[in-house]
Amino acid sequence: MIDSLIPGVGHLAAGRRNLGLVFAVPTLVALVAVAAVIATTSLPRLAAGVVNLLGAILILEGLVLAWRLIAVMAAVLAVGPRRPGLRHSVRVAVLIAVVILPQAYL
Repeated sequence: MIDSLIPGVGHLAAGRRNLGLVFAVPTLVALVAVAAVIATTSLPRLAAGVVNLLGAILILEGLVLAWRLIAVMAAVLAVGPRRPGLRHSVRVAVLIAVVILPQAYL
């Protein structure tokens, strides 16, 4: 599911516009803000800022992880089978691993 990478895009592709916008707009705003900071800040100043704000960055990383998990679970609940079986549970577990493992590694 594309929502595990970019929250909201999978919902938009599936035709669930309102839910897709709820997840996609904050994600896009955050990406634009980060890109603006990177584009307007020198590399040494950016590195110093990252070091000074490391605790806040880790908290933000946790919030991003939660946001991505919520988007994935909303997609799973929207399209999941009425009687989930082992196959569905394995798919959900893989999706959750796809979301958590890269961020946990970093």
